[in-house]
Amino acid sequence: MPGSSTPPRDATERSHHAAVLAQQPVTMWSPPDVFVDFIGSKTRRSYEVGMAVERDHARVAQVVTPSYPIFNDEYFEWIDVLETVEAAIDTYVMVELGAGYGRWSVRAALAAARKPSCTFHCVAVEAEPVHFRWMVDHFRDNGVNPDDHDVIWAAVGTEPGFVPFRIGNADSWYGQAIAARPVDPLPAARTRRRLKARSILGRPPIMPATAESRMWVPCVTLSELLAPYSEVDLIHLDVQGSEFDVLAPAIALLNERVRRIHVGTHSTQIEEALRKLFSAAGWQKLNDYPCHSCVPTPYGDITFGDGVQTWLNPVGRSRHVHAPAGQEMVRPSTESQAIIAVLQERVEALKESNLRLKAEIARLREKHRESRTNRERETAAPSVESPDLVAALHARVADLKERNSQLKADTVRLRDQHRASRAHDQPKAVPRWWKRLVSGWLSRLRQRFG
Repeated sequence: MPGSSTPPRDATERSHHAAVLAQQPVTMWSPPDVFVDFIGSKTRRSYEVGMAVERDHARVAQVVTPSYPIFNDEYFEWIDVLETVEAAIDTYVMVELGAGYGRWSVRAALAAARKPSCTFHCVAVEAEPVHFRWMVDHFRDNGVNPDDHDVIWAAVGTEPGFVPFRIGNADSWYGQAIAARPVDPLPAARTRRRLKARSILGRPPIMPATAESRMWVPCVTLSELLAPYSEVDLIHLDVQGSEFDVLAPAIALLNERVRRIHVGTHSTQIEEALRKLFSAAGWQKLNDYPCHSCVPTPYGDITFGDGVQTWLNPVGRSRHVHAPAGQEMVRPSTESQAIIAVLQERVEALKESNLRLKAEIARLREKHRESRTNRERETAAPSVESPDLVAALHARVADLKERNSQLKADTVRLRDQHRASRAHDQPKAVPRWWKRLVSGWLSRLRQRFG
């Protein structure tokens, strides 16, 4: 997570790590409102303008020579990046999960560029849409072509598909994570195809940098990301509470292909689960500092927001490890059993949580039934204990019946009067013989005077 702390009082009295001292600080032209670090990476101040950080930056363009990094919780990330770059031979591959604006990928690229004949490639994954677009710009600002690398808009999870993800407050918050509950239902198939295409093309939807909300984003697994690479020098992981869920399913592939893993941890439970996972797989622990603590380190007392764990694969660079023909590399069965035990503990914890949720649902259901029964009782007919009210209602009903009978009688009377009136006003019919007689007279008059 971006940020820095004030250096300790005796920071100048301590020696920097050998991998840091091996890199000569650059002297370079710095544009205005840009942070420049000693390795030469340039970061726009707008990426962190809303954060309470202390950074050396110029308000005007000038030539700068940045100092080595201060001793804070990020110092161990510098060590892991620079040591793995130094150990690389001809190719350096880095995977950054929860990349933000891709600062560690860029720093690794610039460090690898100092080695002659060392090719750099990275996989950078970020799900927050604004941060992802900043990452593409940050790559270009530092001379790294994002089209030459796997820059992926997605979240990292336990299985592929789509997950609800918290977004927003991009310039002041880098703790966006998979949401526990979605706001909207899963999008339709056509929308999911479009989101997947945006993920592949690296073109997330344009979202405001300030509005905090949730949206469905594509989800990839660590095994999918590692599939194209036979060896990976460093995995940098900062996935806001999903560390164990991301790493555990891919432990066999990590054993086979990954040299070193740097994990930003976010709870003591996750830290303990990771210790069991990697210890059972035979990995060597280089750093282990708990989150939300101030602990002594080789560089003095340092306050950690996110915890730090660094694990080294004892097998060495995977390019030097080959299995005999027709055989697969396997770990001792005891390690496999230990990994299974860790996963089983996780399953049992989830089962207990599920049982608690079921009990809570049953309790709420019973409470709802009682509430509904009480409402029905309140709206039911009056009891026999209110005779005055019942008598009044009966009198009202009798009165209404009597009025109804009167209305019916009036209706019949008015109908009869109307019929009699119509019969009196209707003219009497003329007899036929009279019509024939008059017709004969008229005929004779026409013949005589015609």
